Amino acid sequence: ARTPFELNHGDALPRVLEQLWHETDASLIHLSDSAVPPACLEQLSRQRWPLSWYGFTRFHPALADPAVARGLKASGCRVLQLGLESGSPAVLKRLNKGITPDLASRVLRTLGEAGIPVYLYVLFGTPGETEADAEQTMAFVAEHAPHLAYVNTSLLNLPLATPPEPTPIEPKPILIIPDEPTEEVEEPISLVESEDADGPSKVRALHSASEILGKKKEQFRRSLNVTGQGATRCRIFHARIALDPLEHMQQTINEWVDVEDLEIKHVGHVIGVMEGKHPEPNLIMIVWY
Repeated sequence: ARTPFELNHGDALPRVLEQLWHETDASLIHLSDSAVPPACLEQLSRQRWPLSWYGFTRFHPALADPAVARGLKASGCRVLQLGLESGSPAVLKRLNKGITPDLASRVLRTLGEAGIPVYLYVLFGTPGETEADAEQTMAFVAEHAPHLAYVNTSLLNLPLATPPEPTPIEPKPILIIPDEPTEEVEEPISLVESEDADGPSKVRALHSASEILGKKKEQFRRSLNVTGQGATRCRIFHARIALDPLEHMQQTINEWVDVEDLEIKHVGHVIGVMEGKHPEPNLIMIVWY
């Protein structure tokens, strides 16, 4: 199956950067991957060239190695973007970050001594965070301020009516009701890629209706309206092509229809790439009512 992505080993990154440098004459390259792997960082630490670069990575023990940090500086690393989220051990454990404040401290000090400043991300308001946890985060940032180029602070925002404590999510697919009553679909359909090699892969179908529906049915207070009158408004919904976002969109639509006194006239949908920090395929639905 065709894919717009190409898998490379860690030792290929230096060659790619050098090729970009020669082809574009760029003086500064941003590695926009969500987290440059440690193997790639170690390969970069061995390079000596005139170009400069920066990018996202994780707090990894390799970055606490002075030799690796000095090598990264010599390779042209100007800034590393690291997500700490919290200076509280309890919060980090609850978030399953896989790091500790001690490791983060060692990495920041080592990078600082090597001359690599850090763009640090912290997140307040995660479930279960206390005032003492938040104060630990602020104290951690203040203590390591000499090694930081910038601190990006943010608050966790949850959708309205989100439970105060995490609850297990039961996977439930979207139920699409056809215009006319039909028998249960028996033909198995699956997730496939388009034949268009020039564009991103597209989802043609999710699953067979018989497996999706099973015996469980959602119960809603509204009754179906069939008036035949035309639509006067529209609303747009979208979600990433993944189970949790699609489940959330389904719940949002059903709650909206439950609360509002409306009748849906027509639904159109398309799958396309939504532009953002990381362009991703989205299901976009236009609901006329």
